[in-house]
Amino acid sequence: MFYQLAVRPWEVGLIERRRARRFAVGWPVKVEGSDAAGQNFEETGRLQNLSSAGALISIARLLQTGSKLDVLIKIPLKKDSWMKYSAEVIRVEASKPDSSVAIRFFTFRPKFVSQ
Repeated sequence: MFYQLAVRPWEVGLIERRRARRFAVGWPVKVEGSDAAGQNFEETGRLQNLSSAGALISIARLLQTGSKLDVLIKIPLKKDSWMKYSAEVIRVEASKPDSSVAIRFFTFRPKFVSQ
């Protein structure tokens, strides 16, 4: 028996590397870290999606792959409650006005803090 495989040309060679399910959200984030010049910064942005292993955030600052960050995610419906993760930048998609930054969390469990 012969089966025809339907593959779109742009999908050839693509491999799904995600290990955890992602959830599309639009929650506020705060990002703290050091830039390439060693200057500390704090930047606000928006969380695009979230999983137990990492996230995709939109921020105005252009970050370098490999940068270490502290990321605070505002918990909806809880006043002044944030989840805090330490993370590493694994991919940057530069665009205007905000860049999309993929991050990998160092731990699966966040710290819960008030801001």
